[in-house]
Amino acid sequence: MSQCQRLIRHLKEGHSINMTNAAMIYSIGRLPARIHDIKNKPEYRSQIQGYVFEDKIVTHKNQFKEKYRVKEYWLRKLDDS
Repeated sequence: MSQCQRLIRHLKEGHSINMTNAAMIYSIGRLPARIHDIKNKPEYRSQIQGYVFEDKIVTHKNQFKEKYRVKEYWLRKLDDS
């Protein structure tokens, strides 16, 4: 199973993902590149028909209580509002 396929499965299960989680869970070092692949390569694009990517910047705290920001991605069904 490819990184893109793992990512699609994760997102279709209703989970969101950010670069930190992608690296820890799936060993994906370049999450934006995998999102781009899913959106643009026909073999992956067909697997997300009926869904649209959404994203937002979220703030977290690291182990030193310092704030940092990451982009979080998720899939939304097109018939949802």
